[in-house]
Amino acid sequence: MATNDFQVFAGGTGANVLSQSDWLALAALGAGFSSGVAQSAACNKAWRQSSIMAAVLAQLIVDNTGQNAVDDGTVANLLANLNKAIGGRKAVLSSNGSFTVPPNVTTIYVSACAGGGGGGGGYGSGSSQPNWPATGGGGGAGQCITKQSYTVTPGQVIPITIGGGGTAGQGGLSNAAGTAGGSGGNTVIGSLVTLTGGGGGVQGGSNTSAGAGTGGSGVPRGGPGSEVGTNGQGGQGASSRFGGGGGGGQPIVSSVISGAAGGAGDLGAGGGGGGTTIQVTTGGGAGGAGGNGYAIIEW
Repeated sequence: MATNDFQVFAGGTGANVLSQSDWLALAALGAGFSSGVAQSAACNKAWRQSSIMAAVLAQLIVDNTGQNAVDDGTVANLLANLNKAIGGRKAVLSSNGSFTVPPNVTTIYVSACAGGGGGGGGYGSGSSQPNWPATGGGGGAGQCITKQSYTVTPGQVIPITIGGGGTAGQGGLSNAAGTAGGSGGNTVIGSLVTLTGGGGGVQGGSNTSAGAGTGGSGVPRGGPGSEVGTNGQGGQGASSRFGGGGGGGQPIVSSVISGAAGGAGDLGAGGGGGGTTIQVTTGGGAGGAGGNGYAIIEW
């Protein structure tokens, strides 16, 4: 247990100090004590007022950092630890790691999201156009929570897994479907909570097979792709509480070699579905990757 060297002066029962009303009425509050003999109760009151605040600030350092508050005549360590005590009550994790509960902390507040799903790829146009192409569905958003409270124990080490974003679906080649987007990974905060990653958007099909790609599952679900027979835009990736979903691949109306790709999702959000184009021998657009998960722990 860390120790606090700063103690309250004249803080005992029946201490020889002025009452608060007499202290507030004391003329010396403005000009200070004049030369001569100062009233002991007034001096003790002044020393107690300064010492009690020093003791409180020192105890804040001890409680929030686990470091000793040492009365060794130096300022640097006390100031550094005080800055930690009042400004270090938040931990942000964007990759796998762990969190150690600080001393005297029994409740933490977690804001987090799982990875978003990737967008599905668009269908590729054929050389003789036997099949009308459709676009891929957007990825779903990962499950999120905001400032959810959990009971913990001081010194407890909580392992944390941050869910990665789902992979982008590939666009289809000539007269062929691409692939679906990958699912986002789960974000796991020890045994406290598991957040489910968003589902990947389904790849676009054609008028003879499957049709437009459906959006991936999630909270919320990704947007569906466009129906066959159009220069269509891919499905919108679902937005999370922490970031916006990727836009679907835009319609292509001129002769190009492939449809437009979907946009990547931000934190916990789904990637957009890949676009397509009604042109001869063109590939479908790739989907956008889902956004990675995230976690903030406050106490």
